[in-house]
Parts: sequence; structure tokens; C-alpha cells
Amino acid sequence: MITDPFSQVYAALWDLAEGHGDLTQLVLLRNRIRYDSSDRDPEKKTYTEADTPELALMSTGVSGNLWNTSTTSMCIRRYSWMIITGDMRVNYTLMPVEWALFRAMHGWRTVLPALKWKGNSYVKRLNLLDIQEGILRPNERQDGPRGWSCVWGIEVEMHFAIGDL
Repeated sequence: MITDPFSQVYAALWDLAEGHGDLTQLVLLRNRIRYDSSDRDPEKKTYTEADTPELALMSTGVSGNLWNTSTTSMCIRRYSWMIITGDMRVNYTLMPVEWALFRAMHGWRTVLPALKWKGNSYVKRLNLLDIQEGILRPNERQDGPRGWSCVWGIEVEMHFAIGDL
């Protein structure tokens, strides 16, 4: 059972992605790399064309204000979606997966504010940040086809009652 807010948000972001039919049709289950699964090392050791597109959600950092107000503490947790396409055609895999992911994240206002810690909702905001795109070449990855890839940052703002901390 997930008890900490950071892990709850991570799982909820995956729930949003996996709850969107377009995205799940584009990215097969075996190509969704979840770092919150029971597998201690979910990354693939070898890659073929069938292993793309690949989607992973990384935890990338946190900042905050311990005394945001006299009664609340605030933090902004950053996550990044990583897409590896294995295809040089930008419009064939990369952009369709990005578009499906954009649409999936649109549902955050229903899912994330429903998360509770100590009986209180804590997610106040989700922002999509810049996408860094480029071509991943085989020597940058142990093996597998070269193609477009991207890292798409997300920040999630959370507020907690100081008395609960």
C-alpha cells in the first residue's frame, strides 16, 4: 500500500496515462517502464524494434517552502515522461505519443486532487514543462534502433498542513 504523497502522485500519473486508450494502443504494456513496480530493475537489457515506443516516468527532483504560510508547507515535485521511439519519422511515433500523453494528463484535475494524505487533499496544481527532443543513436543506448526520443517534464504542487507533518 502506498502511504507517502510522492509515491501516490507517481502512481496516479501512471494511472492517468494507462487510463487513456490512445496512449495504451500506441505504447504496449511491456514497453511501459514503471519504477514503482515489484521489479527492482524494470529496464530492459536488450532492445529490438518491438520494444519501442517505450514510455517511462522518472522522478527528477523536488523543491519547496517548509513554511509557505503560517499553517501550510508546500513542495513542488518534478517528474519526467521519457519516450523512446526507435523511429526516425517524427510524425510516426513521437508526436502521436506526445499528443496522447498530453491528452491523458489533461485529466489530472479529477485524479490528483482526489489523493489524500492524513485525510486531506494535497495536490493543488500540475504543469507540463518543456519537452526536450532529440535523436537517440544506438551508441547512446546499449543496442536497438535509433530514433526520436524526448523528456517531458511535469511539476506537481502539493500543500500540507504543518500540523500533519
